Amino acid sequence: LQDQNVVDGYKLVEFAPHLAECEEFKEFQSRFKSATEEALHRAFEGNASGVLDLYESYLAVDYLQYKIAAVAKVAYLYEIRNALINKTKVNWELAIRQYVERFGKDGEIRKICAKGRLREILNTHSDMLPSNGYLEKGLPDSILTEEEK
Repeated sequence: LQDQNVVDGYKLVEFAPHLAECEEFKEFQSRFKSATEEALHRAFEGNASGVLDLYESYLAVDYLQYKIAAVAKVAYLYEIRNALINKTKVNWELAIRQYVERFGKDGEIRKICAKGRLREILNTHSDMLPSNGYLEKGLPDSILTEEEK
């Protein structure tokens, strides 16, 4: 299945909704559902890059942006959580900023940053950032960068 076929297929259905009943489109949806099942497994491991690799053919489909971002968001949260558990040296200012710019200051990031230095970092960001900033900022392979020495 070529990337352009996927994009074109979703665009056709957007303009002619009755085409959603075609076998070809049902196949597109089935493949996306399978990719999402595997992507969720990777997300719960904190493997954001692996999530985006699975969705590579679908990233240009506007209709799917929210669904893809929701799974990537889970991956970023687990990436952050895993780095905290493993005491990985991370540039937390940059990591939190990247997350908040894409998803806002939602309940999940507030829980992770509930105390200490991370709460201070989170509090430096506006509460007014949109929860769909990923549309403008994109979805990086990782929300984390190593702390500079």
